[in-house]
Amino acid sequence: MKGAARKILLPHFVVAEVSSENDEGAIAVTIPKSALTLGGTYHVRPKRVAGESERRDGKPRWIEHRFNLFPVILDGMGVPWAEANVYLLSRLEDAVMPAMSTYSSIGEDLAAYRRFLEETQLDWLHFPSQKLSRPTYRYNGHLKSLVGAGEIAAATAKRRMGTVIGFYNWLKRESVSTLEHPPWKETDRYIDIKDRYGFRHLQKVVTTDVSIRVAKQDDPYDGTINDDGKLRPLSQDG
Repeated sequence: MKGAARKILLPHFVVAEVSSENDEGAIAVTIPKSALTLGGTYHVRPKRVAGESERRDGKPRWIEHRFNLFPVILDGMGVPWAEANVYLLSRLEDAVMPAMSTYSSIGEDLAAYRRFLEETQLDWLHFPSQKLSRPTYRYNGHLKSLVGAGEIAAATAKRRMGTVIGFYNWLKRESVSTLEHPPWKETDRYIDIKDRYGFRHLQKVVTTDVSIRVAKQDDPYDGTINDDGKLRPLSQDG
């Protein structure tokens, strides 16, 4: 029975790699024969990475690559979304001290995108010549409609769209898939910033036409005045 795409959390996840039967720590994995598979047995072992400290002989101290509360995205049939899960794993492996709550939020954003794709019967890799028919543009409009209806906050829509942009950027960078047409149009912009010494610099940023912008609102009760920047009056005791 088909359900809705969702994110689950694995209490404990150890990254494994394919190995030979005689490798240290090798574990046999058996796939039963069925109408969809030929069946057979292969071996894996926990993937190990060099730790921060070394052994007394100067060689690296190898540790297993493991994560707690690892997010996994499942489609409506309960099948793991391979590319999205590998994307999450690649980001975690690049992080020095990953905050799992952050990656859990990314997983939830990807699950929300998958639910939208399945509800609208869109192929997440099909990008036709008509721009507004591409899934990224359709999702952008969907998020904006949710914000307009008051179902999600604008900041949530911005984060979800940003997650989808990051996912497709990774697909392109890692050559995981080739899209027939670009998922968005990029524009170079320059923002004027000040360093800590007061000098102005122009910083280049790349924006897309599917990014969702949230207007910054001033808080009238934050105790500051706006005079070419936020200023706070000195107290009489100061």
